[in-house]
Amino acid sequence: MNPIEEKEQAPLSEDAQKISLLYRSVSILLWAIPLYLIFAVQTVFTDYWKLFFMGRLDMIGILPTTCTAALAMYGMILLKRSRVGNQLFQKEIGFFVWYLAAIVALSPFFYWFSQAPGAQILRLGRYAFSYFGTMVFLLCLVLLYSLIVLSGVVYKLVGMCDSVERRNEAGVFMIFNSLVAAILMLVLFLYQLVVSGVIVFGNLQPLCFYFSSQLHYMFVLCALVPMAVCVCWLWHVRQTVFQKILNGDLQITDDDPVPQKEPAPTEEVSS
Repeated sequence: MNPIEEKEQAPLSEDAQKISLLYRSVSILLWAIPLYLIFAVQTVFTDYWKLFFMGRLDMIGILPTTCTAALAMYGMILLKRSRVGNQLFQKEIGFFVWYLAAIVALSPFFYWFSQAPGAQILRLGRYAFSYFGTMVFLLCLVLLYSLIVLSGVVYKLVGMCDSVERRNEAGVFMIFNSLVAAILMLVLFLYQLVVSGVIVFGNLQPLCFYFSSQLHYMFVLCALVPMAVCVCWLWHVRQTVFQKILNGDLQITDDDPVPQKEPAPTEEVSS
């Protein structure tokens, strides 16, 4: 008879499962979001990926961004499985998973556009559009809109895990995030109209072509700001959840904390 008897591990409680999945999902997003930006910039602004000295292989070129987007999608699926928050928050997470699925499907166009930016010209009337360029333009719009949605998700996560003061502080940053991302979407839309010839204004189109590389780098630097803010607050959520685990506090509020107002004093009616 074996003197060492293995004890069956007690199943985790519902609160423990919630906070465990929340911690794992936030940790995955902390890795996936910055890596996606790095891989996207590396794919677009270089001719090819030198991976294992294989040269130009389409399957190698599309893997970095596509796999990273799939990793972020997996992190959001874990967040949905954790069932934290109210039903409205869970519905928002469900929509965000579909946005990430669209990003996964469109991410290969980063590499294909870098290989042949002017290939497969689509003509609509007197306007000509590059197929790969148009798909990258749609991908960038989806990415910017996803940053707006992610800002709302992070704001609600801070409210669930931390104090009301910290939630209000996060709200200011997330409003700033949404404004920057919305302005970038508008600028990108106008830039696409100018480049495609839909909007004709003086020598604006030749200038856009001449300074295209500089404009692309400026766009990446501006998009880095809301992404960095989201990553910073995701790090704060991760640290807060980790501290809760260490302290044994496994409670996550289902709704955003709202400061309770003190009841107004009732006036006594003199007889």
